[in-house]
Amino acid sequence: MILLTFANENQTLMKKTFLIIIASILFGGFFVSCNKNETIKVTTYQPKEVGSYYAKVEGKITSTETDQELWDYGICWGEEPNPDLSGNNYSRAMVDLPFHPTYTTPIEFDWTIIGLEPKTEYHIRMFAAKDQNTILYGQDKKFTTKKEGIEPLDTP
Repeated sequence: MILLTFANENQTLMKKTFLIIIASILFGGFFVSCNKNETIKVTTYQPKEVGSYYAKVEGKITSTETDQELWDYGICWGEEPNPDLSGNNYSRAMVDLPFHPTYTTPIEFDWTIIGLEPKTEYHIRMFAAKDQNTILYGQDKKFTTKKEGIEPLDTP
């Protein structure tokens, strides 16, 4: 039996790390956190133009490594915070895949979401897919559509 006693916060962190290593050795697995050191960054910008039935949204994808491949990207939206691909409201890019974003050559994109309801609060998040199981999301941004009847004549 191993008894660990630690007095301060740093020592408590060391204790947790030690226990994770021991559990990993005992059960033959590894514990990995991908989010902290992710090399791909997905950015969601606040919509710059919002009407009663549409919103023009923008995003950017960058990577700190040149060999990162992405297989899909786009935008999710809905009336609840943090919309994702499990919902019905998303749009994907139509591009030749895979593609390789970097900080010097980021992928910048914009969409016009149509069919929104007037005077309704919406949330948006950009996404990038490294593969079918690894989806990275940008920040949640919210906006409210305008009241009905005040669209410009050149509405998308």
